[in-house]
Order: sequence, then C-alpha cells, then structure tokens
Amino acid sequence: MKISPRIVTTIFATFFTTSYCFAWDGIDPKKNSAIEIEAGNLVREGSIINFFDSADGNYHTGKVLTMNSGSNATELTIEDFTEKHKERFFLMNE
Repeated sequence: MKISPRIVTTIFATFFTTSYCFAWDGIDPKKNSAIEIEAGNLVREGSIINFFDSADGNYHTGKVLTMNSGSNATELTIEDFTEKHKERFFLMNE
C-alpha cells in the first residue's frame, strides 16, 4: 500500500497547526494556582513560552527546562524569567 506524499503532508500540517490552536491548563502545586499556557506557544524543552499565573493575575515568560509526560498529566519545569529566573514546577492536564 502506497501512501500519497500529499496525504502525509496534510496529516503533518493538521497535527502541527492544531497544536497551536488551544490553550493548555494546569496547576502550580507549590503555589496552588491555576496556570494557562496560551495558544500559540510551542511547548518543548528549550522553548520560550508565555503563561498566565492565577496566583498573581499576570502573564509570565519562561523557558521550558524539562517536559515529562505521565498517564494523567505532563510535568513541566520552567525557568520563570518574570520571577527573577526562579525555577517552577507545573502539572499540565493531558
């Protein structure tokens, strides 16, 4: 069975564009605050992202240091540039 290159391109384009369309919700367990990573952020190790922290009601910028997927959540370790490069830990919904 041969798959058309056009179909493969369409599948990859759909996958990558839909990953930018939705916000990603989670929590910062240490602060007990809701975290929302805004749509348009590519969340990968080494990426710079913008997120909303309900603890202070502000948007923050940070760098993704680690990203580990579990069965119920994805664990992110972030270097929060807005909070003097403080390292933070988030549990993001799957």
